[in-house]
Amino acid sequence: MKGKKDPGLKLAVFLRGLKTQGMNLSQVAARSKIPRSTLAAWSAGQTPTDLAAVKRLSKVTGFSTHFILWGSEDDVSPKMTAPTPQTIFDQWFSGRFELDVKVRKIIDQKKD
Repeated sequence: MKGKKDPGLKLAVFLRGLKTQGMNLSQVAARSKIPRSTLAAWSAGQTPTDLAAVKRLSKVTGFSTHFILWGSEDDVSPKMTAPTPQTIFDQWFSGRFELDVKVRKIIDQKKD
């Protein structure tokens, strides 16, 4: 499935900027194991659908995935604290507990 264009993404600008650093799309493709056609589509503004590929691009270039996608470092990091037993109890009976657990799992997966 092809990704749509997202004007907020800076991936195309990032890829075009690699040329000024002496890296062309073929070199990036070879190092990152991302097809050149995929990189060309991203460079044309297509939204990536394969986030694992974006992560490989991050490793190859040395830039964070946030910088590659958005053009700046992630300066907003959520501070999570463990819920108290009373909070868990209150949320369980208010119907919010399941949602909070799912959100927590997603955040924990992003840390890995």
